[in-house]
Amino acid sequence: MTAEEEKPAFEWFVDLVMARWSLHPGMHVYHFSGYEPGALKRLMGRHATRADEIDRLLRGRVLVDLHIVLKRAVRASVETYSLKALEAFHGFERKIPLEQASHAMRRLQHALELGKAGEIDHTVRDMVQDYNADDCLSTLALRDWLERERATAGGDLSRPVLPDAAASERVTERQRRAADLAVRLQRPEQPGCEILSHLLD
Repeated sequence: MTAEEEKPAFEWFVDLVMARWSLHPGMHVYHFSGYEPGALKRLMGRHATRADEIDRLLRGRVLVDLHIVLKRAVRASVETYSLKALEAFHGFERKIPLEQASHAMRRLQHALELGKAGEIDHTVRDMVQDYNADDCLSTLALRDWLERERATAGGDLSRPVLPDAAASERVTERQRRAADLAVRLQRPEQPGCEILSHLLD
């Protein structure tokens, strides 16, 4: 994906999540470790778009880190609580062997760093795509396993109460003032002011 393709892809993803959340207010987006929320925040800042939507997702705790859930809820006989190490417990079998996937990812990373994205062999792309799909499916299998363990544990394991995702009046007023100032700063004759306008909120 090129830098030009990144912004519309990010906007498409956020819009998809927001549309589904409006249809299913109790939904969650499951991930493993803190990479995904960090990536969403970086893309939001880089492209100066979908800030309100990302704020609502974070405030509403729609994103659920299964790594944190797992470390707080389960004692497992593994050295690290990595996604791969836990697959023995929930029975997930990967399509792509990890050694092959690691080799393909190194080749892809080298090509990207050298500015040769167009020269990446389709088999390497396919293998990295399949590896990423395996990670997503493994996360789903882990989530389903945790739900089954919760159901058989007995006792009162109530779920956390979801917070209100709406911004407080104080935050809303601050954002309104920042947006007004950003509009005044966006003058074509002073490009530095436009950059500054994206840093206000």
